[in-house]
Amino acid sequence: PLLELAASRVNFATAEVERADGSTVLLTAKEHEILSVLARNLGRIVTIDSLCEACWGTSFGYENSLMAHIRRLREKIERVPSQPEYIFTKWGVGYYFTDKD
Repeated sequence: PLLELAASRVNFATAEVERADGSTVLLTAKEHEILSVLARNLGRIVTIDSLCEACWGTSFGYENSLMAHIRRLREKIERVPSQPEYIFTKWGVGYYFTDKD
């Protein structure tokens, strides 16, 4: 399954991100899991606890790691990572993914 975005194309089967400039980067296993959960919940906020539970099996102690993974995901799929178009933060609650294309 492919996820077509403005600046990239995510291939979930191969865990690869093809960028608009022609380069390809790989998603780590955790990045793949996180993005999969967010994409399956398109437009809905996924709480920090729910993401941690889905990806680490516990909701305790992984908030900072989750933030780091989200940052790296944005670097891989967003045109301007500091101004996301797809992965958004709902401060104090969680994250949500929108596919506006």
